[in-house]
Amino acid sequence: LLKDETKTLAEAANMQQWIADIQKIDDLTIQFDLKSPNPRFQLDYFSVRVWGNVVILPEHIWKDKDPFTFNFYNPSKNWPLGTGPYQLASASENEFVYDRRDDWWGTKAGFHQALPAPKRLIWIVTGAEENRSLLVADSQLDSVGGITLGAFEAIQAINRNVIAWKSHMPFVWLDPCPRQMSLNHTTKPWNSPDMRKALSLMIDRQQLVEIAYEGTSIPSKTLFVEYAGMEPYINTIKNLWINPTANVKSGQRLIEENGWRINTNGFYQKNDTLLSL
Repeated sequence: LLKDETKTLAEAANMQQWIADIQKIDDLTIQFDLKSPNPRFQLDYFSVRVWGNVVILPEHIWKDKDPFTFNFYNPSKNWPLGTGPYQLASASENEFVYDRRDDWWGTKAGFHQALPAPKRLIWIVTGAEENRSLLVADSQLDSVGGITLGAFEAIQAINRNVIAWKSHMPFVWLDPCPRQMSLNHTTKPWNSPDMRKALSLMIDRQQLVEIAYEGTSIPSKTLFVEYAGMEPYINTIKNLWINPTANVKSGQRLIEENGWRINTNGFYQKNDTLLSL
């Protein structure tokens, strides 16, 4: 990744941005020397696997291969391979099938005492929410995500075996990443903290929860998820908590203190520039 001049390989650009040097300490230890401080480096690229990140590849297969052309998919060779208890059996645009590896190293080494119970895992692309809802209502899916409260309640009315994380509102387990709107703070006028604060003040987070999420979430007080383990830290910065309801007048006042005025069309304007994102 550090040698990829095109920066098109997955995570190549990020690795080149952060890494100054890498050293092998021993067979189980690698030292990363970073170009600048980044406490989240391990978390962002090597720890949280839900969205991919850096994939460690087997040297005995990839050594001397061209990463731009080498095809690591060959079911007859059990490619691709991984370290988990399941092996990819087949893959298509709409379905991935994994079979359990009864010879998995994890049980032999004592990493896990027993193999997982399911012998086969089938992951399918369901498309629209209506398709997912019908499949789970008909007991054709063991797990489903990405459905609205209305769809969940309709499913439960048909199939009482369908449950959520909680038996009552908001039903869901909070995502570890509160939703946010990010701005390019290196360009005017959003390089001004006052302007960013003004925009934040004008957003009604409680209304977003009630309308967009049908009440199945909560307005976040900070950028940290409100798990029990985070409470001591969140409570320490009460002076920085974000108000869940909007304060439009305060937001407008900050914008106008920065020289913006509402024009005849109802938009904020400074000289010949319209305020925009």
